[in-house]
Amino acid sequence: MSQIRVGSRIVTVATESRVTASRDRIVLAAEECFARYGVAKTTVEDVAALAGTSRASVYRYFPGGRDEIILAALLRSAEEFIPQIPARLRSSRSVGDAIVELIVSAVEWVRREPWREALLSTPLSRSLDPTDTAAPYALCAEFIAPYFEAARMAGLVRRQVHLDDAVEFVVRTIHSLLVVPGYKQRSDAELRAYLRTFVVTALLA
Repeated sequence: MSQIRVGSRIVTVATESRVTASRDRIVLAAEECFARYGVAKTTVEDVAALAGTSRASVYRYFPGGRDEIILAALLRSAEEFIPQIPARLRSSRSVGDAIVELIVSAVEWVRREPWREALLSTPLSRSLDPTDTAAPYALCAEFIAPYFEAARMAGLVRRQVHLDDAVEFVVRTIHSLLVVPGYKQRSDAELRAYLRTFVVTALLA
């Protein structure tokens, strides 16, 4: 573990190599720029300046430039949120309740920082491909797998539902709730009821 100072923040990160440390510094700088200027207005030059490095160095670690930095920030956000899930699910009385709370907690956590929500709707200069989403999906699947298998062993999961498909469905649901406005505003209770009706019944027997 080591501490990295970026702008006004000192952040503790797990560093495996010099390359990892440099990438972490750039992503942390990008997050602070997103919070200061907004995602749409942040440039590679802004990120380089706050990270204390050159524009060329940013491109050395992120050849895809701004697009790749945005995707890395999304992955880092997922890595920050996932360790919080067990505590958030502790009061769930059933697998269905746990699914609902997982989705609601993720939506609330992203909305807590406007720049996180903006990351999801900011257009990239190219179309996404499966390699872009592989890391976040793998991270979510690794966490959800033990819960999913326990529910399957208890006969609670529909037979045709597989882990990867379930993870994709939940992630797509979270993304949709954050990015696509619904036709009406729902209270927390109404959102939970909506998720129990349409999401939980799609996954559980």
